Amino acid sequence: MNNQPLVNEASVKYSPHELAAVLNQYRGKQIFPTEDQARIIESPLEPLLVVAGAGSGKTATMADRVVWIVANGFAKPEEILGVTFTRKAAGELTARINAQLDMLRRAGIGPMEDTPVPPSISTYHSYAGDLVKDYGLRLGVEPDARLLGEAEAWQIAHRIVRNYSGNLESVENSNASTLTQAVLKFSGELAEHQVSQEQARDYLKSLRLQLEALPLGRKKRIAADTKLLGKLLEREIVAELVGAYQRYKHEHDLLDFGDLIAIAADIAERVPVARQTERDRFKVVLLDEFQDTSHAQMVLFSKIFGDGHPVTAVGDPNQSIYGFRGASAGQLNEFPLQFPLVQPDGNRERAKVAYLTTAWRNSRTVLSAANQVAAPLLTASMSDGRSVPLKKLTESPVATEGRVHLAFVETEVAEARLIAEQLDLELRPGLEGKEPLKSAAVLSRTKAGFAAIADALDERGLPNETTGLGGLLDAPEVGVIVSTLQVISNPHRPDHLWRLLAGARWRLGAADLIALNDWSRELERRRSPRQAVADDADTPLFATELLESASLIEAIEELPRTDWVSSRSGRTLSSAARERLLALSAELKSLRRHAHDDLGDLVRLVERTTNLDIELDAKPGVNHHSARKQLDAFFDVVDEFVRAADRPRLQEFLDWVDAAAEHENGLDLAPDEPKPGTIQILTVHSSKGLEWDVVAVPSMTAKKFPSMSNSSRWTVGSSALPWELRGDHRSLPQWRTDGETLKEVVDAEKAYAEDEKEHRENEERRLAYVALTRAKDLLLCTAAAYYGAAVKPHEPSPFLLDVKELSDNTLSESSDATSVRVLGWLEEDEIPADNPEAGRESAAAWPFDPLAGPTVTERGPQLEEPIVKEPLNSRRPALTTLAGLVRDGFEPWETLRTQPGSDPSSLMQSDLGKDLLQETLAVLTRRMELSGSRAIHSVGVPKHLSPSMLVEAASNAEAAQRQYLRPVPSRPSKEAHLGNLFHEWVERFYKTPVLLDLEDVMPASDEESLQQLEVLKDKFRASEWSSKQAEEVEVPFDQLVAGVPVRGRIDAVFKHGDTFEIVDWKTGHVPSGQDRENKKVQLSMYRLAFARSRGVDPEKVSAAFYYVNHGQTLRFTEFHSEAELEALIDTYRSASTN
Repeated sequence: MNNQPLVNEASVKYSPHELAAVLNQYRGKQIFPTEDQARIIESPLEPLLVVAGAGSGKTATMADRVVWIVANGFAKPEEILGVTFTRKAAGELTARINAQLDMLRRAGIGPMEDTPVPPSISTYHSYAGDLVKDYGLRLGVEPDARLLGEAEAWQIAHRIVRNYSGNLESVENSNASTLTQAVLKFSGELAEHQVSQEQARDYLKSLRLQLEALPLGRKKRIAADTKLLGKLLEREIVAELVGAYQRYKHEHDLLDFGDLIAIAADIAERVPVARQTERDRFKVVLLDEFQDTSHAQMVLFSKIFGDGHPVTAVGDPNQSIYGFRGASAGQLNEFPLQFPLVQPDGNRERAKVAYLTTAWRNSRTVLSAANQVAAPLLTASMSDGRSVPLKKLTESPVATEGRVHLAFVETEVAEARLIAEQLDLELRPGLEGKEPLKSAAVLSRTKAGFAAIADALDERGLPNETTGLGGLLDAPEVGVIVSTLQVISNPHRPDHLWRLLAGARWRLGAADLIALNDWSRELERRRSPRQAVADDADTPLFATELLESASLIEAIEELPRTDWVSSRSGRTLSSAARERLLALSAELKSLRRHAHDDLGDLVRLVERTTNLDIELDAKPGVNHHSARKQLDAFFDVVDEFVRAADRPRLQEFLDWVDAAAEHENGLDLAPDEPKPGTIQILTVHSSKGLEWDVVAVPSMTAKKFPSMSNSSRWTVGSSALPWELRGDHRSLPQWRTDGETLKEVVDAEKAYAEDEKEHRENEERRLAYVALTRAKDLLLCTAAAYYGAAVKPHEPSPFLLDVKELSDNTLSESSDATSVRVLGWLEEDEIPADNPEAGRESAAAWPFDPLAGPTVTERGPQLEEPIVKEPLNSRRPALTTLAGLVRDGFEPWETLRTQPGSDPSSLMQSDLGKDLLQETLAVLTRRMELSGSRAIHSVGVPKHLSPSMLVEAASNAEAAQRQYLRPVPSRPSKEAHLGNLFHEWVERFYKTPVLLDLEDVMPASDEESLQQLEVLKDKFRASEWSSKQAEEVEVPFDQLVAGVPVRGRIDAVFKHGDTFEIVDWKTGHVPSGQDRENKKVQLSMYRLAFARSRGVDPEKVSAAFYYVNHGQTLRFTEFHSEAELEALIDTYRSASTN
């Protein structure tokens, strides 16, 4: 292997400063690298670790190094690989590098190709995925193996746990959900640390047997002994379940994200051709955020690009905050050993280390506070022989003085109000237009304090938004979409219907909801007169009764007479509720007609039908893209599901959404960038990589930050891999299990717990360092003695006390202390003995005006009388005024329309009529372009049709035209529902088993459908088709016929030699006469679409219906021609133009 350096000084044409001068003429500003940056940019092409502190310009330095390498001809752009963690970071790095390379080309430097190939910038996971795709087959991984999302993985593991037949008595918490989480975490850690399930299982069993064989070392076994041994046995059971989970994935060609990295690492070790190909392909490699890599990622890149290959890794151990995701701060310390410098004589040396220590983000005082908190981490790195020594960040030449404010107050409410007051002072001038807007954020260790902060900011009328309080599915606009889809798909599950009814759009109050529930029960009683239904008006209406109502959707679709009065409660529906329920019923009927449309089209149709697009566009204070951000992120999730799922059907998607809501934290929200003028509330973990002018860090108490309540040591719980087996075990505290008695080993575990506590506090210290370094100018660190209803007071965090030292005049007269100000500080004797907020409660009236907000009433022992807080800044007056102006614009039209003798045709010829028509058609056309919906049609060609619509045209052209122009949805039927279930089962019959048994996704109440389905399954198994292997199932098509897209899905295709037979499963009655001929249109369209898409002669494609209930296959010898199908399409074209 050639390890000669690719760079020598004589071959360097351009220095970093010379290139910067060239680029500056295009940048329009003077930017030159510092000495530290220049040394890294022009360093030899050999392994190099760059320790880059927070805000030290690492991204700019990486981009400039790529430019320097390309400009000097040491590598072409396509020979450079950059890897980072997130798609966002990869996109930013790509944009920066490509922009600078483009500037070089314009200056006549570097490759001059007309269509240059850019560098490969990837995420760690996508690089691993490409490697598995290219070489996985060599390790037995099928090319079509499917990658599981977290929700799907949880579904599989949960089923395995639920079906476990072993003894769970030794498991402390045998709850299925808890065990499922343990299985997934244990499996993930096995993959991250390159440990097989068998290794872990054998280690655990051997250790347990070893300890059980030890003498007690005391008179009798105590609870601690039994508990420790029980934990080992519990971990063995989890390991056994993990084995079952891994076998299931292997048998069904499924991978999770942990598998992806682990298999890629195996490829790097065991497939020499992959290693050599990647080394030849990429002459230079840049690894970003290296402190967040896992052991498997270290193995992956070290095995491919080790042995002296030019790899530059950039990271900061002080910002390693994702240990709970498998990252390890110790990984960065391993780089010099795992990526050694190889001399020409073959000798190996540790890779060199360079530093970026100039903080370009922080003011002097903010930087002093961050350095004060990080000081113990620097000290520890100096004393540890294996660790890379760390250096203190230094201020930049342009740094301002900055400010740090501290406070320790009585209560959480007081703390929130203090933060709001300080942020008001900082942001108000900008909000009033007196100075530029500032960006601001409140960074909390956990989500628990979000509400108090948001309330305090609302009280002052400060714009704010909370990121990450829930997941994407908790965003209100996404919730409306999901609930509407649930109601469309499953009318027998009314919890989502209640959400819509009580939500901001329909706004039914308690009285109307109770009346509607009473009407639902009355309908149920009428349908089942023998069923006992309680009529006692005094019976409490519990939430469970509401959720168990099976006829709620029918109650909405069949409202009572206006004079109806409930016999249960004496209530009746108000006129406003009746009006809204009629509108809701019509809307749901319209949407239900499209339940089997393309999933992406359906979701977007729901958005338009519910007017969410208009609501979001009208959202005050934000632009169009910001208002739609979460909804667009949800649409991306839908599109990704459609691409990845075997059967992108509505109910399957909703089952997946339910799992994601519970086990993927509601899906990730779309990331928020800092917004000047809006205060963002988020967790510290979510703030990584961001910066703000002003940052507040609340809840800095000894119990909350550092958060020390949950130990991470592997001997606690049942989900962690034994640390001795981890790839980064050298950087972790360890449990000594070599004692001569059980007592010694148990005592050693207690010592291990203390070591782990110190290790965890260092992790929390790094997290505090990240929080403090997000601030540019003002940093506000606060704490309170009492939070919520706490009985005992909290003490200030050691991190807060570290910063407070800078303000102590007795310690120093240095400039560090000049801008550190204590706004208020409770001394020990000033802390109240009792919580001042104990017994205080807030209540909001519901329902409330969504344009205003709720009226909140606060009560408590400290308040002489309740405090009533009316909503601030209601939007209703302004919107009412605007609506009035709109109505005023219609008055001339109404006057013209109501004139004696007027008719629509003459009105449309008037100037006002023409203007109104043009404006209306423009709006409708825009909505049609966005939707492709058949619900509204302007003049022109239909957006798309389905084969069933062609059948309708053949059966009754006039009725088909009417239905097309004014859709009247059909009532959902059990027959249609049963047909859908059977189609899903047949697809499962022919394909590899999927993640869930059908019964797992069926509503528990639909026992009749399940029984009927079993009958159909038995009949199908006895048919000619059960013994045949389908060539393809559920084949989608989208073919242009007569200029109109016709979309559909073919149930199954069977191949006989060089011919094909299409089969459509039917669960209804066998047609006869003309109906039989009309039905043939569907098969004719299927036949044409399949022949076109596969490039075969239509004469070699036959088609048939199979009627399962009757065991009859209905075949045809002749089919409709393409010209005949075009004529049927013209039925709808003519409807559009009349």
